[in-house]
Amino acid sequence: MFWYKKYIMPKKLTCKQIKKKASQFINCYNNNQIEHLLKLPRFSLVETALNKAYYYFKIPKAKGGFREIEAPTQDLKKTQRRLNEYLQYVYYNVQTEAAYGFIINPRKQIPKNIVSNAQKHLGNDYLLNIDFDDFFHQISKKEVFTIFKNAPFYKSNKVANLLAKICTNKQRLPMGAPTSPVLSNFACIDLDKELQNWAKQNNITYTRFVDDLSFSSKQKITQEHYQQINKITDKHQFKIDMAKTKWFIKKQIKQVTGLVLGNDKIEIPPQYLTELDKDLHRLQKTIEVQIITGNIHKSIITKKFKQEIMGKINFIAVVMGYDSDLYTAYLERYDNAINPPEKEQLSLRWMHFSNYENF
Repeated sequence: MFWYKKYIMPKKLTCKQIKKKASQFINCYNNNQIEHLLKLPRFSLVETALNKAYYYFKIPKAKGGFREIEAPTQDLKKTQRRLNEYLQYVYYNVQTEAAYGFIINPRKQIPKNIVSNAQKHLGNDYLLNIDFDDFFHQISKKEVFTIFKNAPFYKSNKVANLLAKICTNKQRLPMGAPTSPVLSNFACIDLDKELQNWAKQNNITYTRFVDDLSFSSKQKITQEHYQQINKITDKHQFKIDMAKTKWFIKKQIKQVTGLVLGNDKIEIPPQYLTELDKDLHRLQKTIEVQIITGNIHKSIITKKFKQEIMGKINFIAVVMGYDSDLYTAYLERYDNAINPPEKEQLSLRWMHFSNYENF
């Protein structure tokens, strides 16, 4: 019988509790009140703003090239995480109909996430996907300052400037800070509302998952529609990545944020499972070598690799359900990969790779 350590989600709040917490943050008018609410030491906000630091590294993109990540140092990340929690509470109360990414989901409510985002487009014959170019970096420190200065926060210039400093790097939102996704949602409120109104007037369904904008309809989506969308995004100073714009017509297999739109349900794309198969094979062979060489439990890289694979398997459950056959099958394969045969059996198996008599 296979086993696995299932990730336990934190207890969800009710809508009433979320609104109460949002109000608590909105009613903080100075640094001391914010520090007390976030359970931070006195004067830590100023110190964090003055001494913020990031690690820089690049990760390969799926389709070539590299993406630069700005990872905040531990102290900065701790402050940003606590701040992000309350920003999420506030955004929940002002969220747009179109937004689906990085939104807190209260108890007993249909979640807004990558799956429900794709579900909005089921049954439509035509689809247009648009990505913003270098999305977080398009949102400046000045815009973040304005977010904190205006509704619903109404912070003073001093507090708004301090919070903007903590949440930005190089005068814009950083790729890697916990606060960047929710602040990008705030920055897109007016954009979402205008695109939503335009979409309804044109019998088009519009959703946004962070920087992925999807438009679908039973009627053809035309170049004229695209030009109108582009005009609205330009008005709100968001630049579209032309290379990532994708059109889907009737009878084509359609994808929204990497998920396949089936006839009546969302499906995992085949290439996702292919890559997961490769990862499980690599994990199994890696652990077998560690067992034979006596280095098991000593590799931090292996531990992270296992966590990454388990995350991919759990994603199958998010899309297909925790009771799906596909999810169960991959859990069994993961268990087999991390629990190979005894060392003696492995040694015999690996010896077949060499024929010392021929040397």
